Amino acid sequence: MRITVFDPLLGLANMSEDAVPQVLVTVRPTPATRAEPLRVRSAVHLRDLPEVKDIGLFGALRLRREARRSGYDDVLFTDGDSALLEGSTWNIGVVRDDRVV
Repeated sequence: MRITVFDPLLGLANMSEDAVPQVLVTVRPTPATRAEPLRVRSAVHLRDLPEVKDIGLFGALRLRREARRSGYDDVLFTDGDSALLEGSTWNIGVVRDDRVV
């Protein structure tokens, strides 16, 4: 399920106006579980406002496309230092010794 909050009347010419948000809910079936591990390539990518998921996916999908064209299933974003952040359109969780880290 994806929930998108937007204002169809708010645009570049009237950014200072009050917003009247609308809600769009879309659903799709859960994909089949993969039997084999996902092969990912890492790439440095930081979203503008990381605590808010947004529809601005150009950078993320460009990096996913590059990964797939290089033989990987998807891309895993890093901060360029040592932190793993997220996948192109998915979150990541790490479990070590039965603990989420």
